[in-house]
Amino acid sequence: MKADLAKEWLSSEGYRYEIDEDGDLHFKYQGKHMFFTTDERDDMYFRILMPNIYEIQDNRAKVLEACNVVSRDLKVVKAFVAENNNMFLAIEMFVDSTPELGDFFERCCDILIAAYNKAANEIMNK
Repeated sequence: MKADLAKEWLSSEGYRYEIDEDGDLHFKYQGKHMFFTTDERDDMYFRILMPNIYEIQDNRAKVLEACNVVSRDLKVVKAFVAENNNMFLAIEMFVDSTPELGDFFERCCDILIAAYNKAANEIMNK
């Protein structure tokens, strides 16, 4: 089960995490809130989210353009506006049933940090 592997990896790397009522693992990486989630219906699905990075106010077009730039320019990351009018970042991919999370978990988190910085630059400087 990927959630167990994620718990093991986070613990082995010194990250503390909390588990919410849905079973998602919430943790901080470089000071940013992230969470790992699974889909019970799809054992190969892997997802790390960085939620609520930016709240849309009167600049919806600018935020949507930032989502487009981030999703277009960075590998594996998805930027989107959720129902709560906040911008989210996500890494979503398929992995085998017993992945070596250490091979890519940290890289995924680093990509989310890069996406966060790119989105902030797009929103603030254009």
